[in-house]
Amino acid sequence: MSYFFQGSSRYAYSLLGIFIFCVIFGVGYSAYRERQTQLAFQLHRVQGSALVVEDQLTQTFQLIESMALTLPELSEKPIDKTRSTELIRLLHGLQLGQPAVRSLSIMTLRDGIKASTNLANFGTVVSLNDFFPLDIHASSAPVLRVGSLREGRDFADGGDIVSEAGMNGKLRGFLPLAFRLGGGADAAWLLVAINTDYFLDRIQRYTQVESDEFALVRFDGRVLMRSHTNQLADTFDFKSILPEVHQREIGSHNGEQLTVYRSSSRYPFFFLIHVNRDIVLTQWQANFLNVIYWTSAALLIIVAVTILLIRQVHVNEETVRQQQIELTHSRDRAQAATLAKSQFLATMSHEIRTPMNGVLGMTELLANSALTDEQRQLLRVLQSSGRTLLTLIDDILDFSKIEMGKLELESIPIDVDGFFSDLNDTFTIQAQARGLELIFMPREKLPPVFMGDPTRLRQVFSNLISNAIKFTHQGRVVITVAPSVVIDEYEVSVQDTGIGIGKDVQKHLFNAFTQANSSITRQYGGSGLGLAISAMLIKLMGGRVWLESELGHGSTFRFTFKATSAPGGVNTNKSQPTKIQDVGNLEVLLAEDHQINRLVISKILNHMNIFPDIACDGLEVLDLFNKKNYDVVLMDLHMPNMDGLTAAEHIRANKKNRQPYIIALTANAFAEDKLKCYSVGMDDFISKPVSIDELADALGRVKMSDVSCGRA
Repeated sequence: MSYFFQGSSRYAYSLLGIFIFCVIFGVGYSAYRERQTQLAFQLHRVQGSALVVEDQLTQTFQLIESMALTLPELSEKPIDKTRSTELIRLLHGLQLGQPAVRSLSIMTLRDGIKASTNLANFGTVVSLNDFFPLDIHASSAPVLRVGSLREGRDFADGGDIVSEAGMNGKLRGFLPLAFRLGGGADAAWLLVAINTDYFLDRIQRYTQVESDEFALVRFDGRVLMRSHTNQLADTFDFKSILPEVHQREIGSHNGEQLTVYRSSSRYPFFFLIHVNRDIVLTQWQANFLNVIYWTSAALLIIVAVTILLIRQVHVNEETVRQQQIELTHSRDRAQAATLAKSQFLATMSHEIRTPMNGVLGMTELLANSALTDEQRQLLRVLQSSGRTLLTLIDDILDFSKIEMGKLELESIPIDVDGFFSDLNDTFTIQAQARGLELIFMPREKLPPVFMGDPTRLRQVFSNLISNAIKFTHQGRVVITVAPSVVIDEYEVSVQDTGIGIGKDVQKHLFNAFTQANSSITRQYGGSGLGLAISAMLIKLMGGRVWLESELGHGSTFRFTFKATSAPGGVNTNKSQPTKIQDVGNLEVLLAEDHQINRLVISKILNHMNIFPDIACDGLEVLDLFNKKNYDVVLMDLHMPNMDGLTAAEHIRANKKNRQPYIIALTANAFAEDKLKCYSVGMDDFISKPVSIDELADALGRVKMSDVSCGRA
């Protein structure tokens, strides 16, 4: 399971944890808000109920107070002087139509009840000590006093005060009220027995919800009436909210249970409704449990899916990592193969060019000697075969360099007239030898100079023109060059009247090692690399190549290339070949480990009246350099003990001796080999096989340098 904590998995699980926390927090906060909303609604509801009930109670008490105040006015005599029968009549009149009143009685503290709507109450003495507020005897103020809940239906039933624990719905009791009707200790009192059943039914109806518990409480904390259940008295201390009740008429006591009270501003009591949170929040709890259930189920699904996705992502990452490792290994193997191929080509180039240097060098020397006609003909065949083999080697090297991306094009000014004049001079002799007409169409629309790589451009032209001449038996070869419709692009066509190419072969013709058929190779020769190399070079020049041909009716090869116009001009004066006698009087050191190459190059130099000193490795080069001042060092690169590059570095590091002109002689024909030679201080570069003209030209450049004047 270590993948749970690797790579992107850590971030995924962190985000998952944050998501789960946010969901849980959101659900919890939403549930909390819903709970608070529900409680606020219940609070608002019971506040309204408390207001209605208190208003009804107050109205009832006001009515009783009005009856008490009206009674003296109805009597013709003072109450204590009025006869009992008259008082009973008056009391019946006042009680008529009052369902909340069970009885009205007139009492004095000395004689007890002397008049009552309930005859059973006569003579009953009621103690006023449990009434609130207490009677102070000296006051005759018409204050309504509230007693405690008593057992029975009226004062005559015994009138024992009911304890709070004994209050329940089965108890039939009454609530006594007292109202002083005069002053002094002998003052009469109006006693009222309130029907608590009537009040309880009305209160229950106003509270709307059966689970609500209520109580009517005196200001001294005495419970006067309450609902049928006993939970309120068991769990709530009524005296604890008395300070709040005395300060404001309405409020809520939000303890463990929700309690709302409404106090009377006129009478000494307050009405209290108690809401059972567990009951009113039952639906909320059910909804909350459903939300928890479905949220948990959803989170479990999300977590499971996330784990599966993360695991799959990890598997994919591991697969990608393995693929990257494999790609890295494949790239390393490809690079190693490319390097091995490059090294192999360099080695083969060196190993093939080294003996070719001996073959072609000796044929050149032999051509300058006295030969019979038959010998000279044989020599020409030998030279042609050698050059053909060298061309094949160059084609293979060029193809490999382009394929490996190691071929870079130059961008130097090209004299257009001089470029095409050289091509015309080169191929006119070949065309005439085959009885063909070679035509270069006028080039008036071309700029005099454009930027490009003259060597590679000449290679493309030479390949196409030589192919056209090779495969044409009679007729002509026409070369046309003109600007294209695209800016800085030129289009070339090479048209012949030769054998033509079939449609089935044309699409493969620019592939490597491809010719029309095997008989072409036997009849005309060639490796099949020329067109492939030309196509690659044209692509590097930003152009394309295509073919228009029909079997037996000739062929037209067309290609485009990019070349920007060059400002100004170039020096069109062609350098004349250096004559052999012009390069004499040079002190030359020849560093070459191959015996045949030493012989060939020495013979070429001897024909120039130069007799070089010979060194077989780099150590001998340094030894001779320290003994003698040389004008020129012909330096082979691959030698035992010390190679030519290291020897050149030592020569350039020696500031005491005169510095010679160092010409690299190597069978390595790659561009990077030239760069290595120039980087260590060499002045010129000649690829093997070495021709007399190339060596003469190189030595001629020495004559034009400051070597002849004493190179510092």
